[in-house]
Amino acid sequence: MPLGPGLTQRQAEAIYEQGKEAVVFALLQLAKMATEPRSANLPAAIAADSSTPSAQKPVFAKDTKIAGKRGKRPGRKKGHAGVLHGDETGWRVNGTTHWLWCFTSKTATIFTIERSRAGPVVLAFIKDCFNGVFVSDFWYAYNVLTCVQQKCLVHLLRELERVWKYKDHGGDWPAFSKKLKRLLRDAIRLSKSKDELETAPYQRRCERLEKRLQLILEHGWSNKEAKRLLKRLIRHQDELFTFLHHADVPFENNFGERSIRGAVIMRKNSFNNRSEKGASTQSVLMSVFFTIKQRGLNRVDTVKE
Repeated sequence: MPLGPGLTQRQAEAIYEQGKEAVVFALLQLAKMATEPRSANLPAAIAADSSTPSAQKPVFAKDTKIAGKRGKRPGRKKGHAGVLHGDETGWRVNGTTHWLWCFTSKTATIFTIERSRAGPVVLAFIKDCFNGVFVSDFWYAYNVLTCVQQKCLVHLLRELERVWKYKDHGGDWPAFSKKLKRLLRDAIRLSKSKDELETAPYQRRCERLEKRLQLILEHGWSNKEAKRLLKRLIRHQDELFTFLHHADVPFENNFGERSIRGAVIMRKNSFNNRSEKGASTQSVLMSVFFTIKQRGLNRVDTVKE
């Protein structure tokens, strides 16, 4: 079945399989082909954004072929370039459990619907060339990343409240919960007062917070819930206070959660997808139009260009 001048269903699927990070560009190219002769050029409004560093759009600027060209893998640089958020939620395709993944920055977003909720999906979109900061919750799939990370402290605070309400909070849990909650809140307050402090006093306070964290990690807690959370803290101890050293890195993943919220509402109204092709098509369309909205562009006019 032809989808446009000179483009068949098989060719469209080949474009999609060429790299999930290229699906936004592929669909825009398809839309352009419907109104003018086939061209390798992409709409400038989407393909280029001079106000955004290339590393701030890591999903679309990796070492795979995009629009017929192979991007160069940038080397590691001191500091970071851009912040990327990730989140995932349940999805159904023809009654089978799938997962909707969302990878988003301030200027670009990609959605994908996959059978897996594991690390390979993350690695398919975020390669070693990304030298920014990745913000997410504590889901284990994100542990495969080698870039700098910031874990959502709000998730950790919610977990403390959940234990108090529904789980074993006896023994030394009150002491553990109190120390950890105070530590996290003190870190959040410190980040908000960074502009008011000189560099040296600010660094000393950051070091004190690190020492308090180490004391919590080294203490022999006996409560089973404290031990469970202690394992998580030890695993991610270098990813808790990244926001203290980067002004543009948040201590929570609210941006990623808000980005996926629209898809969650759509899930309730549309009853998900009936086929794999339908799921792929929906993920492409959501990626395109959410990115267009982020950049403040008109959806119809942009696709027509």
